[in-house]
Amino acid sequence: VASDSRYAIGPRVLWLAGRRLQQIELRAAGRPHLVELARRTGETAHLAVLEQGQVVYIDKVESGGPLRMASTVGAIMPAHCTALGKAMLAFLPPTQLQEILRTHGLPRRTANTITDPAHLMAELAAVRARGYAIDNVENEEGIRCVGAPIVDHRGQVAGAISVSGSVATITLERARRELSSRVREAAQQISRALGWTQPSTHPKGGEA
Repeated sequence: VASDSRYAIGPRVLWLAGRRLQQIELRAAGRPHLVELARRTGETAHLAVLEQGQVVYIDKVESGGPLRMASTVGAIMPAHCTALGKAMLAFLPPTQLQEILRTHGLPRRTANTITDPAHLMAELAAVRARGYAIDNVENEEGIRCVGAPIVDHRGQVAGAISVSGSVATITLERARRELSSRVREAAQQISRALGWTQPSTHPKGGEA
């Protein structure tokens, strides 16, 4: 513990300070790619991290269209029903994933929310295989999202990036055929900016 005659800095404070610096670095690295992703897709782009098992938005670029997303920077969302969250959960060590599920459960947000643990495990396995996640109207009515994980220089999950829009503009076909590749490309570019140099498309992670 660092200290002087009056104050002591505990490990928790140092950890929080380190996390904050990582988020600042991630936001700085991600901002230009977030702007470009929103421009190329015409949809709202989000950048987020996983904090204590939940998704925290750290940046957002609105689409040029009339739809305005309810999300705000600093807002907290469940991980199991968002594309951002599933993209990060899929690559966590199994013990960490199980602890998150024990702590937060799988509360229902819409009729499409995955609330069965076995179903979620199968979904996360699919995310690992393809490198991106889809929120198929699982968190907010009428909204579909596509997200991909961002990794740091160690190949560990540092955050995620996504595009979100109405089900009218983001159909499942468009999500899979077009948006998935654009979101993954943006995630890989941000990962490289953070020092990731591995040739593999996907980050490190354990089988859940």
